[in-house]
Amino acid sequence: MTEILILPQHCEEATIRVTQTLTDCDLKVIRSFDLHHVWPLTAPDGCHCTYHGTAPCDCRVVIMLVYGQTGPPATLVAHGHDGMTWFTLVDTPEQRPLPDLAARITAALQGETCDLALTE
Repeated sequence: MTEILILPQHCEEATIRVTQTLTDCDLKVIRSFDLHHVWPLTAPDGCHCTYHGTAPCDCRVVIMLVYGQTGPPATLVAHGHDGMTWFTLVDTPEQRPLPDLAARITAALQGETCDLALTE
C-alpha cells in the first residue's frame, strides 16, 4: 500500500473532500465499504480500540473504488482516527492499479493537477 495523502480532518469530512477532488478530475469514485456501517462505533460496551487504546473507538475505514475512463478501478483506502485521515492506494501483486490511473489519483490528491491542492 502506498500512502499518498494525510489530512487533518475526521474521516467522513476527508473522504467527502477527496471524493470531490477526484470527481472534479474526471474520475469516478464509488464507496464500496465503510466500517462505520458494519461495526457500530457507539457500542454499548464502550468498545476500547485495541489498536489505539481509545474508548469509544473512533477508528474509521472507508474503501473507495476509483475508476478512470477505461480499465479496472484502483482501490483507495481511508483510515481515520483522532481527527486525522490517511489515504493509501492499494498496490499489491494481487491488486495492482493501472499505472496511468495510479498516477492520476496521486497527482490529483497531491494537488499536481486540476489546480485542487489538498495538502495543507
